[in-house]
Amino acid sequence: GSWGLAAVLSVMALSRIELPDRPPQWMLSKGFRMAGVLLAAAAVGATLFFLPPVVRAEFHYDALHSMSDPRFASDPGMSRPQPAVVRDALAKCDPRSPFPFAAASSYFLTLGPYYVSDALEMLDQAIALTPKRSAYYYRKYKILQTYPSRKAEADAALNKARELSPKNPQYYPDGVTPYGTRSY
Repeated sequence: GSWGLAAVLSVMALSRIELPDRPPQWMLSKGFRMAGVLLAAAAVGATLFFLPPVVRAEFHYDALHSMSDPRFASDPGMSRPQPAVVRDALAKCDPRSPFPFAAASSYFLTLGPYYVSDALEMLDQAIALTPKRSAYYYRKYKILQTYPSRKAEADAALNKARELSPKNPQYYPDGVTPYGTRSY
């Protein structure tokens, strides 16, 4: 998204084509110049068309992140928002990104045991969006391990985290992985 667009624009701005002292005749034609102008106009038009939704989504995610974690709030002394406010902020975020769902999951988890199902629901949505992110499976394991009735589900989440990131010492007892210690 925004990183790709920034990379393309940076390459375009920073690249310098070395030309001979006198450019070839075809480069001096009106058609070549018009194509260059149209290409630049298309790049600017695409940026102006696609950038506002991306920027809005980033602003909404920043607001959600600040709400869900008091360490990042503009006023740390402010009271925590109600769950409905966090859900509204989540609805404004980009639905293709897992990060708002993970932030909302953390928020609901801090509200206590009555909101664990909400936290797991948000975490499952984040996992559905990025099924190869081992940290989300490990977070799910850490939540579920406190419930003896859900031990099998917790173990499955831990095994999936280990499968996706087998060298992460955090996923093993005493940090000893099958590849040794401190393999990162």
